[in-house]
Amino acid sequence: MSRVLLTTVCRPLAGPDQGPSIGVDVMKGQLGVNQGAFRTSGVGQAYGLEYIAANLDSPAVVLHWPSRRELVRELRRGDFDYVGVSFTLQLFEKMVRTVRLVRRHAPQARVILGGYGTALPEAAAHGDLVCTGDGIPYMRDLLGEQVGAPVAHPTMVYGNQVMSLPIRAGRKAVVVSGLGCVMGCDFCASSHRFGRAYVPLVESGAELYEVMNDIYERTGVEEFQVLDENFLVDRRRALELADASERAGRFFEFFTFSSVSALSRFTADELCRIGVSAVWIGLEGKRAGYGKLRGESLEELFRRLQHHGILVAGSMIIGFDYQTPELIREELAANLACEPTYLQCLIYGPAPGTALYDRLDQQQRWRGGAYGQAVPYRRCDGYELVFHHPIIGARQMSALQRECFERDLQHGGRSIYRAISTWLRGYRTLKGAAAPHLAARAAVYARKARACRPLIRVGIDHAPNPAVGERLLRLRRELLAEFGPLSPRERLLERAVVPAAARWTAFKLRRGLLQEPRLIRRSWR
Repeated sequence: MSRVLLTTVCRPLAGPDQGPSIGVDVMKGQLGVNQGAFRTSGVGQAYGLEYIAANLDSPAVVLHWPSRRELVRELRRGDFDYVGVSFTLQLFEKMVRTVRLVRRHAPQARVILGGYGTALPEAAAHGDLVCTGDGIPYMRDLLGEQVGAPVAHPTMVYGNQVMSLPIRAGRKAVVVSGLGCVMGCDFCASSHRFGRAYVPLVESGAELYEVMNDIYERTGVEEFQVLDENFLVDRRRALELADASERAGRFFEFFTFSSVSALSRFTADELCRIGVSAVWIGLEGKRAGYGKLRGESLEELFRRLQHHGILVAGSMIIGFDYQTPELIREELAANLACEPTYLQCLIYGPAPGTALYDRLDQQQRWRGGAYGQAVPYRRCDGYELVFHHPIIGARQMSALQRECFERDLQHGGRSIYRAISTWLRGYRTLKGAAAPHLAARAAVYARKARACRPLIRVGIDHAPNPAVGERLLRLRRELLAEFGPLSPRERLLERAVVPAAARWTAFKLRRGLLQEPRLIRRSWR
């Protein structure tokens, strides 16, 4: 029986020569870029590698973010027949160096390349095999195993921190419910990768409930990330999940991705029944013409979601051909008026094989010539313009992106405090509700909002402007009125522990200390 090693590229994964978005800490790289020590933080995993390993009969080891020494140690002692390396576009050069280590220390192993980075035409030259789609059937077929066997869901639990302090309520388990997307947005690597098709990993809402419940029984974790490009587009499956939860009398909550068009088909009460507690919405550009943006107005959609305590991450894009600096600022103002909990702002970027890439290639619009020559792959991460825009230059586009992040911070303050405010709002809406799912959700909001009270005073002291500081002062008063005075332990946290933690976190960020992820190793069979 073949032995398999699946690994990410080697760390270090940060530095002045790399963009901030490297897929390890999404809050640092995308949703909290300008929030410093006050952003939530959590190290992600290469979820696809765990799913592949969980669905093989062959023995497998998975490494997330190893150092060179840790990878070499594993290669020398493992006697692997296959080594799979997962990477993204901006980690191309690190993939090359990782493969060299594999060739040197495990020459008997065949190298399989996977991940979104395999879209690069030159990537294939560095591997013996390339997996460009769903890795589970690919690896089963390669190893002579049953391709159509049911999909098993691994247990992947991670935690979050705020100001270097662990959040007790921040532990989440990850479930991947499907791959790909039928929407076909021109920039979307996922839609291209799966041929504008959707590959479900759970067929029904009842099955998804059983997966969640099984993880809960083994870990005690009640909060999930349901990874799916547009989970709520399948209304039947979503409502089946709600029905299964009601039959069992157990209600989970989860974050997921969805579109305006899909969300517009659900009431806020239905979303609470389903378990949606946070949702990531692609706002893109107002005149971009994507079908997924059709539905109710963004302001009304955000208002009714947040009225029920549902956190909203809004993702906008700058760099569409129609945009001028003035239009970008207008679109930003409209998005900020919706009061998102988190705002992502990335520069329009083409992954090879997408419709956007093909169009730019045909028009010969790459900066400096062929793709990748003028702008290294490690910078193709949404933080640098890699093609010629008809109106805005590369430096100005980067300045506009920084302006968007700064205006978001000055308008709404730090996202952690926006989240607390939304939980309080949801609690006030739902407390006293007779429906079991609403009562359960109100209790969750109360627990989260109450637990976060010691974080607010330091936010007041370091507010980005007086208006935000006044808003946080009102929030603190409302929380005390709702849940009573702070306990002695909470007062100690508020006055001493949290301010010290904020200073320590800011110091670490300034000096670049302890920013790299640690190795996560799992052995299967």
